[in-house]
Amino acid sequence: MKAFTAALCCLVICVLCFVPSCSSGSSSGIFAEKLEVIDAFIGAEDYGGAWRLLKKNKKYVRSPRDYLSLIRRALLLDKNDFAEKYMRKGLSVFPDNQELLAVYAHFLLSLKRYEEAAKYAPKLEGGRYGSLYAELRFRTAGSEKNPSDFLSPSYIQAYIDSALTTGNGAYIRNAAVIYALQGDMQAAFRLHPKTMSVYDYPEFWARISFDSGNFVQCAEDVGFAKPSPELSSLASDALLHVGDERGAVLAWIDSTERFPSSNPASWYNASRAALKSGSMGYAYLFLSSLVRRFPDYVPGLAAYGRFSVYTPPQTKEHIFSNVLREKGIKTLSMELDDELPRVAPEEALARMNESLARTDDASLALEKLKLQWRVQAQAQEKAHTQAGPADSSASARKKAADIWALLERRAGAGYDPLTVRFALWNLCRYDMVGEAAELFDLWCASRYAPETDGSVPAPASEGKNKQVAPKERIVPFKEEWEYDIGSYIAFKQGRYARAEEILTAAMNNKNIKPGESVRLNLALLYNGSSRRVQALALYRNILEDDRIDKKLQAEIYYKIAVIQREQKENRSAVLSLNQALALDPAHSRSRFMLKQLDSAAD
Repeated sequence: MKAFTAALCCLVICVLCFVPSCSSGSSSGIFAEKLEVIDAFIGAEDYGGAWRLLKKNKKYVRSPRDYLSLIRRALLLDKNDFAEKYMRKGLSVFPDNQELLAVYAHFLLSLKRYEEAAKYAPKLEGGRYGSLYAELRFRTAGSEKNPSDFLSPSYIQAYIDSALTTGNGAYIRNAAVIYALQGDMQAAFRLHPKTMSVYDYPEFWARISFDSGNFVQCAEDVGFAKPSPELSSLASDALLHVGDERGAVLAWIDSTERFPSSNPASWYNASRAALKSGSMGYAYLFLSSLVRRFPDYVPGLAAYGRFSVYTPPQTKEHIFSNVLREKGIKTLSMELDDELPRVAPEEALARMNESLARTDDASLALEKLKLQWRVQAQAQEKAHTQAGPADSSASARKKAADIWALLERRAGAGYDPLTVRFALWNLCRYDMVGEAAELFDLWCASRYAPETDGSVPAPASEGKNKQVAPKERIVPFKEEWEYDIGSYIAFKQGRYARAEEILTAAMNNKNIKPGESVRLNLALLYNGSSRRVQALALYRNILEDDRIDKKLQAEIYYKIAVIQREQKENRSAVLSLNQALALDPAHSRSRFMLKQLDSAAD
């Protein structure tokens, strides 16, 4: 009990330091004089005399400071009941006084009287003594209905108050985590330490900085953290976002040296940077190291395959060059041609086959098929240079056959979204809408359970052997591309109302955030059916999305101008066209329409 009393007295002393003097007036002045006498009795260890004098002069208590002074001396004299009585009395007179609330809350917490403390401590939240309410919440969490929910937003202020009192950065990180889980990265970043050190968990704050868009701060945070492959990639990405491409390249190369066997992304990005700068030798060096160290890294194998196809072929030898080689002489062009690194497509395909045998990765199977198509296209281009133009329809049929063969090979494990999306996109690309509709039906039937009436969700085709609901229904598809392709197939089949239904369902699906393709296609359907007001509203909604690039913005302004021209609003159309050209000066259709409108005005 003495330890408890001493701790509480210390709190009261600290509180008194924050309370302004309120001794003006006769009562407070008399009480202050009596306190000096009481302190003298305590100093002389005459506790009985001090206690008698304290009780006798309690009638002079007026201000919060007086109450705190009285309470402190009562606690020193081990008169806890008396002290509590005047804590309550003081709060009845000054119910919102933070110092009195803090002292009484601490008193109740020390005695584990949590229910009573809960009546007073909430008023302390967010203030100088907010950690007392935080302590109450942490202590009573075991008795709450959801005791493990320490990641609830209601705990944010408790963590912040605890951090301010204790100086323990873990509490602030807890609050930042909750903000991040809620998707409010800016609020999480506002808790970032004003000064960073190696002891402030810079790797944590680097991720918060990146996700909140503070890329310069992210790069600075990484500089304080222990180097790792993940942080190296994070720093390079942050540098790219702020336009420091040179710094990003240096970070990639540094990562390949520090973590040669741990960070495939650094090898991959370094190779891309080398290709972009035309350094084929360095690109080959990075790519060959990448596929050797990480034989199952799909982006690396795909890049290696592209390198094998797009590298210029060996220059064909002629009589003059053969004579020079026999004499041990090389021209500069011959030396450069010999030094240019090359990868045979057969080698790249062999590496892919070896990896597929180990992993059966769906994305790698698609990359292999795309590489095979590129090799075939090169061979056809070479063969038809002399024989005439290639048969594009035959090439499309061959690709469709390859797609179905791939689907059949992977059907044993069930259709996967990546493969089906690739197949549908290519079938639509080559105008094989019937086959795309058939595949889309199979996909819907396999991914989405039929209704009790036996219907298949959102069927795209209506074969005799298919079960079709009396009224086609729109399922809440799991991914945006399903809405995109389903609506495209319906549109190509001339079922415009059906296409609109699917796109509208995408807009109303709260589980996805429709991209510009869904909204653009829906706006086109609105405009095609003369619902120009809805089309304009949707176009303007797209322009509010900061994710779209300037070229797409220019195209949308052009489409808006077309509608405005149809509505005889030529002035508005001119403004829209000027906006389109400001975003994309090369937008020829906007320039042409603007000239037409100018001519009409003259």
